[in-house]
Amino acid sequence: MTGLLDRDLDVRWLDAALRVAREGLELADARDTLATELADEPLGAAAMKKTLTALTAVWLRPASSRNEITDWALRHSASAPDWRPLHFGALLVSQPSFRVLLHACGRELVAAGGVDTVAVRRRMRAAFGPRRTVDIATQRGIKTLRSLAVLAGDPSSSHSARGHLSATDPELAAWLVRCLLDSRQAESMSVDDVIHAPEFFALKLPKTFPRQAVGLRRHSEGIGRVVLVLDQ
Repeated sequence: MTGLLDRDLDVRWLDAALRVAREGLELADARDTLATELADEPLGAAAMKKTLTALTAVWLRPASSRNEITDWALRHSASAPDWRPLHFGALLVSQPSFRVLLHACGRELVAAGGVDTVAVRRRMRAAFGPRRTVDIATQRGIKTLRSLAVLAGDPSSSHSARGHLSATDPELAAWLVRCLLDSRQAESMSVDDVIHAPEFFALKLPKTFPRQAVGLRRHSEGIGRVVLVLDQ
């Protein structure tokens, strides 16, 4: 498995990337515009370059290629009161290691009632190998999750608590499920599995999902089993 996200992405930077993505610019122009937006941020030259590369992968490149999942998020952002769930989904789709990190944090919450960075690092090493780059990516990933309010914790502490991210809008929730299916390379999930998905540990989801939305359809399989399936 490859594709470690080795930058911590502050929600302000993700917001800037989404704003630029909404402008519909060509990729090179969008990247230049984002660089200007971030010019006053406390990033050195090397850090700026790596951060731009990460943000480009999350929002700019998918937007320029008219990715259908990203297109939905760009349209929805015009009326969304909070962009953090959109960043959450975009990171799931664009960064394979982000899903692994979320899964590791979700498992730690079940096992220990909280998230200890050292324990999450062990889980990440099991997935990606015992490399220092994995340790760095884990630490920076935790910072990203805190910035998104998926986790809550003091910057000086290795312990994080469960955060809270509202995704009660049914259309938004369906889109997030679509993102999770894409990141898992799966075609369907039961609603029960969605509710208990380790990756969704911080999400507040609606009681009911739409019958059809953002490339998903809902149907029943037997008594009491409701499934969300990619509509292909």
